Amino acid sequence: MNKINYIKWEDYISFFQANNVNQSADRKMSDLNFSQKKSVFNDNLMGNGTIINLPIRDEINLYYFDVLFNKELTIEKKNDTDMICFIFCLEGCINWYNEYGEKKTLIKGNFAFCKIIERISLWNITPNKNTPHEIVAISFSINSFIGFLGERVNLLPVGIKEVFLKKNKLYKISPMSHNLYLELKLEKFEPKKDVSHQLYIESWFYKLVSYVIGEFSIDEGQKHRKKLENISLLARICDDIKADIFTTPSLIVLSKKYEIREDDIIHLFKSELNTTPIRFLQDYRLLKAKELLVSDQEDVNTAAYSVGYSSVSSFSRAFMKKFGVRPGTLNSRK
Repeated sequence: MNKINYIKWEDYISFFQANNVNQSADRKMSDLNFSQKKSVFNDNLMGNGTIINLPIRDEINLYYFDVLFNKELTIEKKNDTDMICFIFCLEGCINWYNEYGEKKTLIKGNFAFCKIIERISLWNITPNKNTPHEIVAISFSINSFIGFLGERVNLLPVGIKEVFLKKNKLYKISPMSHNLYLELKLEKFEPKKDVSHQLYIESWFYKLVSYVIGEFSIDEGQKHRKKLENISLLARICDDIKADIFTTPSLIVLSKKYEIREDDIIHLFKSELNTTPIRFLQDYRLLKAKELLVSDQEDVNTAAYSVGYSSVSSFSRAFMKKFGVRPGTLNSRK
């Protein structure tokens, strides 16, 4: 792994503590755990941005990160205990490496349930042009997680138990809903020194925890229904693409029409058809052209233009690549 910038967790934490600009601690209200912190920084090594820590209970914290890194950064953390984390990625991309060198990647629009085990873990963060890394995260110690759930820990869904109980099941990643993504993008997790704000932050905490557990609680019947809904949605999107064979599919237009994120459209095509919207259109054009040629309805030139190709030579190359024969061999009109 290429460690362009490599720092230890202790130095990483010390850096942000040094840049702490607002700590609204109140000893008289310690039962509400008011030790909120906000770090604002601009540094040649780290880049610039804001990190906010909003404690919920002992060993349970909600974090908000909005950071633009200058260079690739690898952070090494030596863990004294196992941790449970819920992470919602609003922008950017983070790679995790466990002690076995296994990597998992969290990208924009996804959320993760992960277990960070004892010993060494590595986070690798790569800059993405001028796009910041924007993350909302909740962290628990194992004891605090069990304490928070109480007896309900025995009722955890299989998807979470796999991560929770087994060391070789460290991550569970899934796309978050479009509505939750928008809500988190609009939310400002700012520290404030009052009871109503603490209750507001706690309400967000419960909402996010419930969302993660709910998403991984889907039983087989629900999975089947969701699968059917996805196939139905995909069929409608495909019909739209086929109806306008001369136009490259616009993810922005499709996203607005079906109220689904652009990344989710791409994921839908990948998971159900193992293709992309653009590749789907290209394949459909070629299949349509093949139908015209085999039935001798049109010659090669006319068939190429009929399915949206402006160049007969590029049509012939694409046709040959897909079907292994030249288009003229299927047509008596040539």
